[in-house]
Amino acid sequence: MDAALPIVVVTPTHIYEGSIAVAKRLQEVLNDELTDFVHMDNVSVVRLSDPDVTIHEAAEMSVAKGSMTFVLINTEQHEDPKTRVSHLMPKTAQPVFIGAVGSELKGLLHLTRRYDSPTDAMSLELHKFFAITDAVLSFPAVDDEPVYSPVVLANRSMLTALSIET
Repeated sequence: MDAALPIVVVTPTHIYEGSIAVAKRLQEVLNDELTDFVHMDNVSVVRLSDPDVTIHEAAEMSVAKGSMTFVLINTEQHEDPKTRVSHLMPKTAQPVFIGAVGSELKGLLHLTRRYDSPTDAMSLELHKFFAITDAVLSFPAVDDEPVYSPVVLANRSMLTALSIET
């Protein structure tokens, strides 16, 4: 049986909180080009514009990977990119700012080297979903408290801007 991993999925319009059963790293599941949806269990749904009101609850739900802006892993029992033993390439943590529709993210991006521009990093190293650690997610239109997450997987196709501090 696959381990259930609690996650929060942020899209431009909704937030889906539930769990996903994974047999491998969540990042690998999201980057798998053979599937367009992920199956979530015990899901509660809120609108991004009104996060205090649950609009739907479901025992099971399929969520389109292409509509996911950020996937928050809010447990310490994940495979942290900072401590991943199987990856022999040393990585340096660099502060990053990401803009997306309805949200902003600040955190640390772990790259194998420093790039001349964020565009180079996106083109040469970052997969469709890439990890940000020690992340703080904000929703400016809602004027709510920022949300901290140890690891966030960002969908590069949903981003409006990316800045990497050198």
